[in-house]
Amino acid sequence: MMRRVHQFVATLTRRDAIGEHTLAIHDALRAEGVAGEVFAGRVNPDARGLGRHHHDADEVMGPDDLVLYHHSTGTPVADRVMELGRPIVLNYHNVTPPEFFNRFEHSVAVELAHGRRQLRRLSLAARLGIGDSSFNESELIAAGCTHTCVVPILFDHDTLPTPDPTHVAAIRDRHRGPHWLFVGRIAPNKAQHDLIGALAIARRHHDPDTHLTLIGSPASAHYRNTLDHLINHLDLTDAITFTGSITDQHLADHYAAADLFTSASDHEGFCVPLLEAMHHRLPIVAHAAAAVPETLDDAGLLYTDK
Repeated sequence: MMRRVHQFVATLTRRDAIGEHTLAIHDALRAEGVAGEVFAGRVNPDARGLGRHHHDADEVMGPDDLVLYHHSTGTPVADRVMELGRPIVLNYHNVTPPEFFNRFEHSVAVELAHGRRQLRRLSLAARLGIGDSSFNESELIAAGCTHTCVVPILFDHDTLPTPDPTHVAAIRDRHRGPHWLFVGRIAPNKAQHDLIGALAIARRHHDPDTHLTLIGSPASAHYRNTLDHLINHLDLTDAITFTGSITDQHLADHYAAADLFTSASDHEGFCVPLLEAMHHRLPIVAHAAAAVPETLDDAGLLYTDK
């Protein structure tokens, strides 16, 4: 009988790089005849029916089953995985260094610091450590993982929606000048504050109608408030659009409507939006931090000094 492979993740949600990666692995395993369940600390409504709470694992798992755990934050799911006593394959998606959140969201910083400590324990316990970038693999090795490899995020561009020409035209008509785009959580490590500063300089010295669209939900209310104060201070209220979380269709429309994908992020374990921008043939200018140079390679312009 073939060994079953059960995946564990802190939160299972659609339209999230780790969630989609987990579900893609689940489908790939099933296609090869390998059974298994997806367990999570929380299953979001958009993923209902695709995963189960990790407390249900005991009633499902057999003694020879294998665990594939996706680590990206401090979570009780990591402790649960280590308590199961099954062979562990650790898929590491990177835990953001807590220092980025210390000034803005203490509870998030504490969670991330816990995740970094868990990484050490998981790395020592894992039979194999998988980094979705060489950058992440290097952190696995530093944490004590002795057997490692790199397997990039599973990304199927054929599943991306085709932009809606009517909506694309409507987005373009809202602004006359160059249209910059960034996609990612509103978070200190993503450095939206530096994009706002760059926008102010571009409008002053290049084109006063340059517009920036920031797509993503806030990971820190205090950081989002800081951005609002910065925008008001630089008199950029009409020059920046925050969309929050949007549908895949609307995301595709924004990619198609933009002139430039620009990233000032200081820490990325992989950065899937770079692949999305490539798919939409959008020019890319990005800060060469963490895994960004590896993911982008020669498909855009990298800068090392902000």
